[in-house]
Amino acid sequence: MISFIILLLLPSIVQSCLKVRTVEPPKCECLYYALDKNDFYDTIDSHPFYSNLTFYGSDKFAKPIVKTDECYVSLYCEGDFSLVVLDTQKTTIFGAYSADGMCDPLVQKWLVDDETGFGYYDKLYGTCVDFTNGGHLPSTKNPKTCGCVYKSLDSDNVKEYASHFDIYPTLLSKYRLEPALLSGTTEDGCATHFHCSSNNLKKIVVEQSRAYETTGPEVVTCYYFENKNSYEWSIIPGDNKDAMSTFIYVTCIDYAVRMPTLLPPSTPTCSCKTNLLLDRSIMYPASLVTNWNIQTEISEDRCKWNISCKENDDVIFTYDDVFSVKVSVKSQLLSAQCDLASNKWIVRSIDTNDTSVYAVDTLNYACARK
Repeated sequence: MISFIILLLLPSIVQSCLKVRTVEPPKCECLYYALDKNDFYDTIDSHPFYSNLTFYGSDKFAKPIVKTDECYVSLYCEGDFSLVVLDTQKTTIFGAYSADGMCDPLVQKWLVDDETGFGYYDKLYGTCVDFTNGGHLPSTKNPKTCGCVYKSLDSDNVKEYASHFDIYPTLLSKYRLEPALLSGTTEDGCATHFHCSSNNLKKIVVEQSRAYETTGPEVVTCYYFENKNSYEWSIIPGDNKDAMSTFIYVTCIDYAVRMPTLLPPSTPTCSCKTNLLLDRSIMYPASLVTNWNIQTEISEDRCKWNISCKENDDVIFTYDDVFSVKVSVKSQLLSAQCDLASNKWIVRSIDTNDTSVYAVDTLNYACARK
């Protein structure tokens, strides 16, 4: 009987002897860097935003002021300098505001309150930039008129210039558009700022590879690249949409006024893919990409496309052959129709004395000239 009682008490005795160990959280080892231009090559030379920063002289940069306390960091700039914070890929323009981050020791990433709310940053590369007087041209080319292509869009001309962008059927064709206003130009006539006439309007920027709504403020600068023989816009800052673009279309959208549409609500969108080409190296024998000269006739369901180019530029069409080698085709007109059964484009490349037919997964197209 005594043995039985001891067995009953044994778990209680053992439990009372257990030790409770607390696990200490890992140390905060999130990385941050305060940079000036001398530090760029060793830290951010492969970052997408790097090419924008290279247009500015060393006097346009300063290291941000940094305050730290264990797992907390704050970076900010003084005077006319704007704070620019780069992550591994993205860029955030904080301007006159500070970037305040808390290190999450479990993932060793910074949790930063930016304009989109709290978000994780792998690393914080901070620098202060003076955007007030623009950058430096990478060459001495200085045309009497602006070499960069700019167009202000409205409801009357948007289809001509932007119907091939995905944002056209989903947004630009649905609401009234008013032209954007220029609030600054350089001596050669290039725009430097653009805005909408009313706070009720929202600004839309269409670049060579994308289109987006933005609140700005944008500072746009036109540069000539001698190695590519092309003029390109730099947009700094641009609501984290930093990019170089061969053209800029800007419009102001009024979400309060809907436009009539020819499509019934149940009309399906086309499932075949399209892709606007940007890389000149795959467009033999092109020497200059001129996508601002694209002309399109697109069916309402976006399954039939006719593509040509203004100013006698060539339509370039590319596809991968059976050996996965990229082939470039030059023509005067592309006529493409999506075959819904196979989900492939049937493309007719029409030149002066020849018509060739291709079946491809993606309609890759561009305008270019020799």
